[in-house]
Order: sequence, then structure tokens, then C-alpha cells
Amino acid sequence: MSKIKIVGQSLPDMPWEDRPEGCKDTVWRYSANPIIPRDLLPTSNSIFNSAVVRFGEGYAGVFRCDDTNRRMRLHVGFSDDAINWNINPEPLKFECDDKEIGEWVYGYDPRVVFIEDRYYVTWCNGYHGPTIGVAYTFDFKTFHQLGVFGCTALTCIVSMDPKAGWDHRFVPVDPQVIHDQIEACAGVHTAIDAVKIGMLGTAATIDVVDAALEEYRFPNVVLDPVLICKGQEFASARAVDDALRSRILPRAAMVTPNLFESATLAGVEEITSLAELKDAARRIHDHGVPNVLAKAGPSLGTGTALDVFYDGETLEVLEVPAVGTERVHGAGCTLAAAVTAELAKGATPLQAAVTAKEVVSASIGMRGNIPFTYVYQGWYTG
Repeated sequence: MSKIKIVGQSLPDMPWEDRPEGCKDTVWRYSANPIIPRDLLPTSNSIFNSAVVRFGEGYAGVFRCDDTNRRMRLHVGFSDDAINWNINPEPLKFECDDKEIGEWVYGYDPRVVFIEDRYYVTWCNGYHGPTIGVAYTFDFKTFHQLGVFGCTALTCIVSMDPKAGWDHRFVPVDPQVIHDQIEACAGVHTAIDAVKIGMLGTAATIDVVDAALEEYRFPNVVLDPVLICKGQEFASARAVDDALRSRILPRAAMVTPNLFESATLAGVEEITSLAELKDAARRIHDHGVPNVLAKAGPSLGTGTALDVFYDGETLEVLEVPAVGTERVHGAGCTLAAAVTAELAKGATPLQAAVTAKEVVSASIGMRGNIPFTYVYQGWYTG
């Protein structure tokens, strides 16, 4: 390799030391390392995991600083030349709408990136177990922690079979285990602001979920009504669908059916036009669901991915350019999860639907060794 090219922001004053004679490495270590001694702070046992970006006329960074009790903390630092650093002795504190989320136990492996008008920070987070934290800052003085915290109760395990046309292999979770998971979530998180329900799959699962909804009275229940999953016998699946409509649907604050599910819930044969999708949304609402987000995606052949929102008064068509002509694996699950997150943060149902549509649109495009496109939520930056 005769030349080394750095792709990114121009840094004409970036510290540089020529490659040592005889070294063939692409990246080589600075001869005066470490530039930050482990005991730079009076309380630090070690300082590492640096995440440094250009900031103003100098540099800023977020660092993992373990104190003398080996507690992992994040600290902010500044430097004029990226060699000589001043690191704040006080750990980084976050502004957060939910104080509990902001009071995590430990933090390490920070990353910093500039997107549009602000710096985003991610890190490995200790919050009721290992999680990922994300925050943003404009000035490296005030950090605003984002998002919601999700707690999962698995109702079934589904894998895809590459030897059978990628059909679903469906394994239900024991109802007592489902009960125990919900009990644990409700016990740890005393204020649950929204709940998303996806694949249930068996009458026994519906029994335990229905009982939990009755016991805990969760607000903002979002139902993604998965009807007749591939891999299920039709007769048993139909019985489960009937139970879902009669017992879980009436408890939902919002439902997010796809075309087939919209037709089934509305009691019509099929939906082939926008007018029919609007009618189906109205019919589902008339069954007692306050808010309906009926999803067509690209299936109506309009060249767009469209959904219809209806709350009894407002009927809104949410439409963006389609990415391809086929349905995207995981798009419906992502949409319902994003709706739930937005409702938990206080958005109106329509606002939640609009943001969720943006999340899905930004997330489409991943394709691996499978014959269809799927979503990657990490592409959405807000």
C-alpha cells in the first residue's frame, strides 16, 4: 500500500507521527503512549474506551473512567490538540424525562458521532441488566438521554426454515413461563406506559395474556394481530384467531393489521384498493378499537407504501415512496414497536403512527443470505 487514505471530516491539524521504519501495519501506535495516564483524575484507577470527535477548534470525547473501586463511569474530556487532555473529574450526568432511566449503574464502551446538528453518544449501559444507552448533546455539557426501555415477555419462539421456503417453525412458550415473565416485568417496572402484543399463537397463550391484561390494566395496549402464522395447522390457527378477536382485540388502544388481517378483522373477502382499506379501517374501529392503523405497504400497486390511520374522526393516509414491490420482513413488527414506544413517550396515536412510519421507511434495505429484504432499525436516526 503506497498511500493511506482517511475517509471522513478533514482534520488538517490532526496529530500525526510517521510510520516507524520497518513497520508494515496499516495503523501504528504513537510512540509516546499513553497520552492519558490511568491516574489522570484523583479518583481514577484507569481511563480508556475513548470516543473522540472534532469539536469547535479542538476535540471533545467521552471516556470510560474506572474509579479506585473499579466502578465503570463515563466522563467528558476536552483537548486543543488531541494529545493533551482535560477530563472532567465528575462523571457524566444525563438529562432524562424519566429519572429512573437516567440512573443507570455503570457505563462503558462509549461511541460518539455527529449527525445533522448534534452529537449522539451510545454506550454499554447497566439498567436492570446489560442494555444499550443513547443520548445526544450540542455542547458536550448537557446530555439528553433518549428513548424508552423495553421489557420482553416471550410468548413463542419462531425460526425460519431455509429448506421449506422460509416457512416459520413455531414453538409456543409454556403458559406458566409467560405468566412469570409478565409478573417479573410488572414487578420491576412499576410504571409501564405502553404494551405491544404480537404473535400469540395458541389458545393457552391467549388465556394467560388476557388474564395479565385484566390484572395489570396496562395503558396503551398496541395489538399487532398476527393471524394464521405459516407453520400452524389451519384449524387450530383459526380457533386462535377467533379467540384473539373476541378477547384481546377489545382490550387494545390501537391495532396495526396488515392487508390480510385488516380484511379478516373487517369481515370482508379482500382489500384491493385504497378506498377498500379506508372502509376496513372504519369497520375495525366500529368493532370497538379506538385507533386503527391498517397497513398496505406496497401491496396495492400505487408505487407507494401506504397505511391508513382512523380514530373515529380523523382518517389519514400515511404514504411514502415504496422501496421495491414486495413486503419487507419485520416491517410490521417494527411499526407496531415504534408506535408503542411513541405512545409511551406521550405522543398522540396519530403522531405515533407518523413517527413509526418514518422509522420503518428509514429501516428498509437490509438483505443477507435470504431471498427477501428485511428491516434494520439501527438505520433510523430520528
